[in-house]
Amino acid sequence: MKISWGIKIIISFVVFAIGIGTMVGISMTKNIDLVSENYYERELKYQDRIDMINRTNSLTEKIIFDNTSNSIKIKFPGIFSKDNITGKISFYRAMDKKKDFSVDINKDENGLQIIPTDKLDKGNWKVEVLWKVNDKEYFTQSDIFIN
Repeated sequence: MKISWGIKIIISFVVFAIGIGTMVGISMTKNIDLVSENYYERELKYQDRIDMINRTNSLTEKIIFDNTSNSIKIKFPGIFSKDNITGKISFYRAMDKKKDFSVDINKDENGLQIIPTDKLDKGNWKVEVLWKVNDKEYFTQSDIFIN
């Protein structure tokens, strides 16, 4: 049996409409997490963040992130080893914002903070460190892969 060209066009349109309907249905059920709930406020304060990054980049010694098999070691610059560092270390999981968490900076006398990774999901994490020393704020971030 031979199908006429008119029927072929109608079949093509029907298949196309079903495909578009399926894609719309799938996209409506997909959960999309924002990077930050208060992203507008963060954008307004972005110049402060740029100043912190420039201050951090001007340091002669940088923060070192060492990702070992069972912990993340964050080594603060030696010039701050005697100073009281305050701030937060934030971990962001792009795949699930429910996994995001922050810890207060609590370095040892060598300027080292160790964060165990046994409770972290495997995969890519974004680590942001915001710290303050002598009324000056510093900021750095790094991508870390947990095996």
